[in-house]
Amino acid sequence: MDVGGPATLPQSIQAVRVGGLISVIGVLSGLAGEIPTGSINMKQIRLHGVLVGNHQQQRGMVRAIETTGLRPVIDRRFPLEELSKALRYFTSGAHMGKVVIDF
Repeated sequence: MDVGGPATLPQSIQAVRVGGLISVIGVLSGLAGEIPTGSINMKQIRLHGVLVGNHQQQRGMVRAIETTGLRPVIDRRFPLEELSKALRYFTSGAHMGKVVIDF
């Protein structure tokens, strides 16, 4: 996931594994810049642009979620006192859905 845009994309390309995917969601450093195409080809990676939409589209999404009753799948909940346990569980990849911290 790259949220910085042109200024951080080369670093993301360097960090991603061979055959990996970079989802470009942000343009914090601008809308245009150099793209290291040689590195992209050598590592055989994919770049995927993600558009999150504008305010009106987000309000429409919220209305749709409220109308349909769509709710996230919650795998497990942890009290704040067990934050380290929750983080270990999350990073293990054993979860199927959201890991929630209650405070």
